[in-house]
Amino acid sequence: GGSVRSLIMQGGATQKFFDDSQPQYHPRDVELALQLNKYPFAMKISREDGLLVARKHQI
Repeated sequence: GGSVRSLIMQGGATQKFFDDSQPQYHPRDVELALQLNKYPFAMKISREDGLLVARKHQI
């Protein structure tokens, strides 16, 4: 848990979530994403008609 969290937070990809000039990335999303194995599903992203679409995927 803690080592995964540290790796993700230090990796640089989360920085946009704390950048006020990019409001499309909300800081709370990082906390939600780091709650590993909390929900019995994952979000699968696919491209449909040129758009990215997220759908629930049972695991």
